[in-house]
Amino acid sequence: MQKLLIFSLFLSLAGIFLIIILSNTLSPKNVKVSDIDSLQVNERIQFSGKIIKVINLAPNFLLLKIIPYNKDEKQKSNKTLDATLNSNSINLNISQIYLFTGRVQEYNNSPQVNIESITLKNI
Repeated sequence: MQKLLIFSLFLSLAGIFLIIILSNTLSPKNVKVSDIDSLQVNERIQFSGKIIKVINLAPNFLLLKIIPYNKDEKQKSNKTLDATLNSNSINLNISQIYLFTGRVQEYNNSPQVNIESITLKNI
């Protein structure tokens, strides 16, 4: 009976450890900026966009205004998305196309993304 208990405990801890690793390594859902809404709060997402404005709110805390990037330039969108970034040591160029990964948060009844990683997107 004691061996069964130890085996069950070990198997449970291994399963929890595996779930934690998979939740951090699985790629997030790729969405369009126009599709991000408050219903996706706390969901991890990935999207492409251009930074149009960078506001330094505090040391190591930036607010980014992002517009969606469309390969088809005929479909221009004027919807902007606010995103926060906890880093001041990153060099961001306005109007470059980036791939953003982060979690959707709600701020003042509108969606806002807390950026976890930024990658320069090759066109």
